[in-house]
This record gives sequence, structure tokens and C-alpha cells, in this order.
Amino acid sequence: MNSLSIQVRWMCLECCPNEAYKFPSPRNAHIRKWYSRPGIYRWAVFDMQGRLCEAYVGETESIFSRLGQYLRPGKTQQTNLRLNAHVRDLLIQGLRLEYQVMEFDPFQINDVIINDESLGDPYVRRLIEALAISELRLSKCRILNLGQDALDKGIRRAIAPLNLPEAANGMAVSAVRELFRKKAAYDAMEPKKLRRQTKRASFWEG
Repeated sequence: MNSLSIQVRWMCLECCPNEAYKFPSPRNAHIRKWYSRPGIYRWAVFDMQGRLCEAYVGETESIFSRLGQYLRPGKTQQTNLRLNAHVRDLLIQGLRLEYQVMEFDPFQINDVIINDESLGDPYVRRLIEALAISELRLSKCRILNLGQDALDKGIRRAIAPLNLPEAANGMAVSAVRELFRKKAAYDAMEPKKLRRQTKRASFWEG
């Protein structure tokens, strides 16, 4: 059986040579020159141990323009508003955030060769975007793309009747997720506490 192997590298978007862009810094001439092109990008969030813990993957006909939409989202741009609020909250928490651009080696599907020049085709971009999200689903990383995280969908459905602004929605989802995380951590510790209490009770009863 033939196999498809795609070698992918996620590179930090650079605001100048060898210097990674830091959100929410404004875009500059260097970013305009090198990133006014189609591509696959992701927001990558790293925990205190340097492990990738959250990511959002997207595709665009202009990486430069897409970054501008995240910096100044319009009132109707729900995804941009949601991610803008979320990444600002992550920065307040002290987590490391990177805006990354995908690089990949050319690959072939039957007689069709896919390379950087192919990214002008939105269907090719969506294909690679879907593969990148699928790879994330196999890890323990939380996927920020809507429709990929069942907990996020459930929380958003529950708070929908409140008719909150999108920025407030994002903060509410993050807060409820944190409560779920703490509850899961507590539940994981509870059996150990019960075992210790049982052992102490057995000692005194004996």
C-alpha cells in the first residue's frame, strides 16, 4: 500500500531577520514584504514547561493581512474577536504564544505535485489545514478551532442565552474550562485521599 508522508516545520513569523514576532505588536515593513502571500499558520501556546498545550490552525491567502485582522478584528469577525480575547488572556497568564507559519517539503498525490506555489489554490490550503488539525487531534493539545473541541462547544451552547459579546464569550469559556480542569485534578486526587483515610482508619481500628 502506498503511503503519503509530509514533512512539516512550524516556523515563527519574524518581525525582522531572526527575531520572532510578539503579539500584539503592530505589523511592519518586514512582515509585509515576506508574508504578503498565501499560507497555513497557527497560534501556538506553550505551558510553563515549554510543551505545546493549545493551538489554532488556519489558512489564508495573505498571512500579513490575516495577522492584521487578529490585531484589529471587526465587529462581525467572530473568530478574530474570539482569538484576540483568548490570546490576550493567555499572555496575562504568562504563557508563551507564537504566531507560526508552516513550511513543508513538496509532496505528490498521484500525478499532482503540491508545493509552496500550490498554496494559491484555496482547496490545497484547506487540505493541508485539515491534515494539520488532524495531527493535533492525536496529541493532548487543546484545539482552538471551533467544532474541534467538544467541551468548548458545550460551554458556548450553555452560555448562548446570555447574548454576551464575543470577547466576553471567550473569557467565559476560558474561565469555565479552568474550573473543569481544577475539578478533574481534584477528582484525580480524591481516590488517593480516600485510600490514605482508609489506611489510617484501619490502623486505629486494628
